[in-house]
Amino acid sequence: MFHRISEDVPAGGAILEGLSTSSISFVLLLVLVGSVLVCSVPGGRAAPAWAVVVSSRGYVLGGFLDAADLYMCGYLYDLSNGKYVPRPFIARYNVMSGKLEWFKVIGDAKGWAYDVLVRDGRVLVSGFLAPSEGFVLCLNSDGDFLWGYVTQSPLYGLLSLESCVLAYGRGQLILLNWSGEVIKASLIEVRNAAGKWVPADVWSAQYISGRIYAVGYQRNLLSAEKKFGRGFDGHLICLGRDLEVVWAVGFGSKEFNDYFRYVYSGNDRLYVCGFNQVYSGDKVVDENIVLVEFDLDGTPRWAKLIDCGGYDHASAVRVIGGDVYIAGSTDGRGAGSNDFAIVRIHEDKGGAELWTIGGSMGDFCWGLF
Repeated sequence: MFHRISEDVPAGGAILEGLSTSSISFVLLLVLVGSVLVCSVPGGRAAPAWAVVVSSRGYVLGGFLDAADLYMCGYLYDLSNGKYVPRPFIARYNVMSGKLEWFKVIGDAKGWAYDVLVRDGRVLVSGFLAPSEGFVLCLNSDGDFLWGYVTQSPLYGLLSLESCVLAYGRGQLILLNWSGEVIKASLIEVRNAAGKWVPADVWSAQYISGRIYAVGYQRNLLSAEKKFGRGFDGHLICLGRDLEVVWAVGFGSKEFNDYFRYVYSGNDRLYVCGFNQVYSGDKVVDENIVLVEFDLDGTPRWAKLIDCGGYDHASAVRVIGGDVYIAGSTDGRGAGSNDFAIVRIHEDKGGAELWTIGGSMGDFCWGLF
């Protein structure tokens, strides 16, 4: 199955409360101008409950927590022929006993493992094989290989759809059963403002009441202008369980690069987070967290730019007790190279608070699970 989402934009467009909109068929194009929140920092220090160091030679990119075990995936840097090569890995850590049960490096593959999903004793991992392929790998709970699947493009994530699994990535959505058989596959392209058809990168997806909500970003989606600091915009795509496109939304700020990589549902809303880049000439001089709230039909409600005092990135968002929590990284507030950052946005007060977690080695948060 092949979908093309056209993003032809008529000249002009109405200006509605700071949102520049153009609507055609099922595509709504937006330019978001939201409020700016500067984070306050609560006083004092709090010790973390516990922390696990998996390896000092790589990064954890994805994880899954069940009743007793924490499954992690990512990549290690392996020195080969005088060069550091990324090697994807998957590990299982028992939270109750504090013991690393197993740690598997995926053969001699060169690549990155992005996400892990566990159900009924089966461990699925998705990722990117250099130079351009994707993979889904299935292990049993002891880390033994069961089956594998290779695709033509990278796969960034996995989503459980009850009896089956959705693997998603660069322009592709693939429904698999837990035995590795393909149920359905869909290729999705968008035509950007420059008139070029490009794969719709999907970095995160949520399943809510029979609908799949997928988020990512594209170059020149809303503007064909080519200059430093203005190239990438976000997109939010709604699909049915059959992978048919229901609607799609493009959105971004007027002046900056926008990288949206996570979507979460809460309060009967969709929350999309990421970060933007501020340029001076041809150099990045600032990066800030961006959070956008949508209704479930794709209507935007508000957008906020969040300044943590440095180069800031968002990788996940949650709604707890009505407040919105964002997890990411910052080098502000005395973090040095980088610390984990947790931002709380008060639903009733409208302000934001920041907590940082980290040491002196450069700590990057890639998500929540």
